[in-house]
Amino acid sequence: MPAAYAYIRYSRAVQQTGDSEDRQFTALELFEHTIGMAIAEVVYDRGKSAFRGDNAKTGKFKEILNRIEQGGIQKGDYLVVESIDRITRQRVLDGVELLQGILKKGINIYTTTDQKTYSYNDPSKDFENLLMISLIAKRANEESETKSNRLLSSWKKRREKAKSGGIIITKGNSIPYGLRVVNGQFTIDEDEQKEINRLFESLLIYGLNTAVKKVNQYSKKVWHNATVTKLISSKSVIGCLATNRMEYINGKAKKIPTGFIENYYPQLISPALFYQVIDKMKERKAKNYNGRRTEQDFNIFKNQIFCFSCGGKLYYDHRGSRYKGKIYPYFKCNTKRLNPRECGTDNIRFEYIFGLLLKGLEKLKKVSDVWSLLDIDEGEAGKNNRLNVQFSGLLRRPSSIDTNAQVEQKSAELGQLRTTYENLSISIRAFSGKIPLPVMQQLSEVETKIEELTQEIEALEAASPSAAINIDDYKTIIDLFMTEEGRAKINTFFKENDIVFYAEHHKQSTLSQLKIARVVGDTNEELIHTSAFLPKKQILKAWNLTDLQDMFDLSV
Repeated sequence: MPAAYAYIRYSRAVQQTGDSEDRQFTALELFEHTIGMAIAEVVYDRGKSAFRGDNAKTGKFKEILNRIEQGGIQKGDYLVVESIDRITRQRVLDGVELLQGILKKGINIYTTTDQKTYSYNDPSKDFENLLMISLIAKRANEESETKSNRLLSSWKKRREKAKSGGIIITKGNSIPYGLRVVNGQFTIDEDEQKEINRLFESLLIYGLNTAVKKVNQYSKKVWHNATVTKLISSKSVIGCLATNRMEYINGKAKKIPTGFIENYYPQLISPALFYQVIDKMKERKAKNYNGRRTEQDFNIFKNQIFCFSCGGKLYYDHRGSRYKGKIYPYFKCNTKRLNPRECGTDNIRFEYIFGLLLKGLEKLKKVSDVWSLLDIDEGEAGKNNRLNVQFSGLLRRPSSIDTNAQVEQKSAELGQLRTTYENLSISIRAFSGKIPLPVMQQLSEVETKIEELTQEIEALEAASPSAAINIDDYKTIIDLFMTEEGRAKINTFFKENDIVFYAEHHKQSTLSQLKIARVVGDTNEELIHTSAFLPKKQILKAWNLTDLQDMFDLSV
């Protein structure tokens, strides 16, 4: 016995609140009364367009076509729709091909609007059916084409309004977090702005996972990695409104970026901070650096420490050893772990390396004090004993010349230029290879300015002490080490300045040694070499510190 299947479709989700669905559903009663057959199943395609055949390629209608092909919907069954345009609004030839394919399978198409049945069973009506289907399909396609052009024209007008400073989005989720629209103007929510600032400042120090975890401890909003990634790609926090166009690939709509409208929103963070975060994230990805792992991770030497004996990497084992309910972090040679025959070095307790670092900094401090006392030029003395000037800056107090303001100002300019450059780079794709000369000239000018500003900022930063941390002596290292953020800053400083460490410990003699060096090209420039016979207990007593286990209560 034949069965009847109803198909209800509307193209925009907003129509769900209107009468489109109810109208199509109510009309099914007319079919049941006229044909005398109950509807076996109603299939819905909500918010699915038929203009480019999306419903037949990715929607529920595709499932109907599959069932027809596989025999689930059989010859003699009915497909009930409000009108032919519920099935297709494609070009006439494409639409007719789709409908003929259904009819040739023996499926009857019934339209409730005109109470007409289209069937392949009566050859005498082939021409009539073809003509009706073609006319309806053409009308539907033209209507959709007109709607599409109207929407495109409307969006172009809205985009021009936005470029002129007008507000085109006044409510809903499209307004970025941190902003409100009050009396037709954007206003900043200060609490949310502070939250976003903290998030980006955290991203300078931590990886994405850790930064999100930390900001969620106090945020109003629940942040996710994807939320942050979307925030960065949209550039809304630095005042940009992203623009896109829709392309249909294999029946699927895809947003294609077309650029940004700059200065549309108020800036929630400075462009300088935004691009510092972008660069830092790229650097971590390029060097395969991960963020800080946990608060119990004391490894300030992360990714920068190697075995003195074989040159292989030392990896940090937080739970390296347990004794009497305490945890003792160790450094272990990765080469030895993989092949003990290649390296026989002993595992190194964390406190030995940390103690040697403090001892090395203490030694540098004494040398620096002698230079100052004897009025010796620090640069010449540095050349004599291979102390790199930038590293000795760890112990040098800040210069009396404040370059921070200049760096901040130029960084802000650079951030704005980078946004403009990226905007131009995206927008030229629309020219399909034929880029107007003025656009190319503008792109070239912006690129030149970016290079000049970058060089100026690098020169200013090279002439000033490191902004990451300001260390006067080993006591400052100790103060920073006591907090998670401080430990992360120390590790960041080592990475940014290409400072590496080579360490070893002889368990039998208790002799430990640490070489501090800077990577210069393919070679390492030694900065200082420290060795000492450190005690087995109270290793850090010389610096008035207890062992790590008592300092941070490292219990099993």
